[in-house]
Amino acid sequence: MAGVADTPRAPPPPRPTGVPVFVALPPGALLGDAWVATAPPAAPPASGAQLPDAVADALAAAAAAGAAGVAVDLWWGAVEAAPRAYDWRPAVAVVRAAAAAGLGVQANLCFHSPDAGCGGGGGGAADGGGGVENAEGGTGGKGQSLSAAGAPLPGWVVDASTAAGLWHVDAQGREHTQCLSLAADTVPFLPSFPVKGVSASSGGGGHVGGRSRRHNARGAPLRTALTAAGDALRSFLTALPADVAAVVGRVQLGAGPRGELAYPAHVPPPAGEWAYPGVGSFVCHSPRSVAAAAAAAAAAGVPLSWATPPSVAAAGGPAVRPWGFPAWATRGGAAATPAGRFFLGWYAGALVDHADSLLRAGRVAAHEAGVGDLALVLRLPAIPWWRNTACRAAEATAGLVHLPPMGDGGDGEGGTAVAAADGDGRGGWRWATSLGDGWRRGPVGGGWAADPYAAVAGVAACHGAEVCVAGAADARSRDGPYWTARAGPEALWADVAAAAAGRAVRLGGASTVAWGAPPAGGPAVCGHLAGCGAAACRAVAYGQVVRSFRSVPRAARGAYVVHPPPTAVGGGRDEEEEEAARDALADFVRRMRAL
Repeated sequence: MAGVADTPRAPPPPRPTGVPVFVALPPGALLGDAWVATAPPAAPPASGAQLPDAVADALAAAAAAGAAGVAVDLWWGAVEAAPRAYDWRPAVAVVRAAAAAGLGVQANLCFHSPDAGCGGGGGGAADGGGGVENAEGGTGGKGQSLSAAGAPLPGWVVDASTAAGLWHVDAQGREHTQCLSLAADTVPFLPSFPVKGVSASSGGGGHVGGRSRRHNARGAPLRTALTAAGDALRSFLTALPADVAAVVGRVQLGAGPRGELAYPAHVPPPAGEWAYPGVGSFVCHSPRSVAAAAAAAAAAGVPLSWATPPSVAAAGGPAVRPWGFPAWATRGGAAATPAGRFFLGWYAGALVDHADSLLRAGRVAAHEAGVGDLALVLRLPAIPWWRNTACRAAEATAGLVHLPPMGDGGDGEGGTAVAAADGDGRGGWRWATSLGDGWRRGPVGGGWAADPYAAVAGVAACHGAEVCVAGAADARSRDGPYWTARAGPEALWADVAAAAAGRAVRLGGASTVAWGAPPAGGPAVCGHLAGCGAAACRAVAYGQVVRSFRSVPRAARGAYVVHPPPTAVGGGRDEEEEEAARDALADFVRRMRAL
């Protein structure tokens, strides 16, 4: 099969005016037995008629609505069942079908496992928290079958990560296996080739087949997670036939749980204990995370005790007054002390550094594949609950740490963090090593403020990437239980928009993706979850998205990924309801293109 590195790419389709809208395919669209019958290995389907029904329906809905394209999830567990043994046949089939329909494609590389209770697609954004359990009682790993919600991490990755201790661990010692920990960026632990009869975990501590820590049984070097991500992207781009390669103009790189740049801090039972609107838990208790924090404290010349997270970040829930809001996040708590601020700065800085490394690996892989004009997308979670407090604790546990000026820490009414100004570096140490300017230099215990979205936008600007916020553009603080948790989805969207516009970074979005009852007791807001499929719900959701993007400077508007209601993709409704859903989606696309 010709690759993009061998044959000149066809010119990409013209960019639509306004805000381009991509319709998300179901998360398991490229999985399952349907492809066995419809996509023979030697002859991938070339038209939508040969695709599984769910894929063909979604492509038809997107084309009929006038959308710019479709977003498709490419799950690591499905495309790389063995090290560097890739299977892109279903992906190529969808790209061909999209090209035939005049649609573009956003490919979402999902380097995580789907969460329980998924209900949508688009970069794993359907995930609602928690892990997918297999028959053996674990999360991720061997023994899991592909499902409509997506594919778990490959078994060989789970084995290698378990042996190397590269999972996120919370204060209770629970391993969260939805995604690899940030330490996997720098630790070589993944084999480069399949090893017959030898588990990736054999030998312990990263040894494979008795070889050294940095080599597998064939003598090839072990790979870091970043190397594996770059290998997968490079392989995908070179596998695309030259005549349709330009159709894939955007790639979203999975950066964490649900494909988002965050720690898995909000994990509901049984894998965790979080319930909305709890603030979540710090997940930095693995030996590697503890060692990294200690090294940062030693380098900064501060006491080792500063490298520990604030005590008892309660997961909480509605039954815990006030919703498990922990002491560290209250006025005068740890977030207002030099020790607490040092830890929070390190915790957030490590996440931003991960984003920087991931985007760099993606950009290098794209250039090596001969695709220099590829648009990379970095996805951020929308965590609006407790947004209207100074500490913004729910965002902090996920790694999006806002540090209010010293003396204003905690749960002050309306006291929100502000963007940091440039510092002069006096004082000799830095909280974070990211390229973003949202983290200020300053002396130990300084009272400056910090803005994580400014830091992320700075990193995205360095790599020419677009930032996508999942689930904020269509949410309203006056809906459902948002107001009871001091939530501010509109303000959160404005925060990210200001950071992106200030750094000439495009801001995109993705719709909230819980159809019907949301997972983990999340906000069942009829105005933006549209689970009932009613016309009024769709009108409110689509209208809020248009208003959100209208508030973003035109030059900073990115793309929007919409998860259509079930009626738009054959959800069993009657013909009249389906027609109304299709009309609403088409009207929404028209309004977005008019912006």
